[in-house]
Amino acid sequence: MKLKTARVQNYRSIRDTGEFDVEPEKTILVGPNEAGKSAVLQALQQIHAPDGIKGFDPLRDYPRALYNDITTEKVNPKDIKVTTVTFDLEESERKALPSSMKSISGYTCTRYIDNHATHSLVGAPAVSNGSGPINLLN
Repeated sequence: MKLKTARVQNYRSIRDTGEFDVEPEKTILVGPNEAGKSAVLQALQQIHAPDGIKGFDPLRDYPRALYNDITTEKVNPKDIKVTTVTFDLEESERKALPSSMKSISGYTCTRYIDNHATHSLVGAPAVSNGSGPINLLN
């Protein structure tokens, strides 16, 4: 899989980067000192953090000006998206899919400030057990 797009929200000095493309050969983050370039990379690292890297901590990582919304329970940490990324499947990965899943073109993961994540397959056929969609990745 190759990283296609990313978005960082509600992380330290970053309110919302908006979705941005990650080019296959290179992506350059440009900005003045203290603009949040390192914060973007740190937030993206949390999608699949290496061993020894601490997860998100709302007190440390949620924008300070908004933190009162958590303490007063105006917002719930489990609802606060921080990092959303989309990966494109490579041709070899598409070929390995069963015929019923050939419409899948990618994978999206969103990590929240409480460190849980949601996952979805881009272009996946709808699956239901009669009471709603089934999350195939949990």
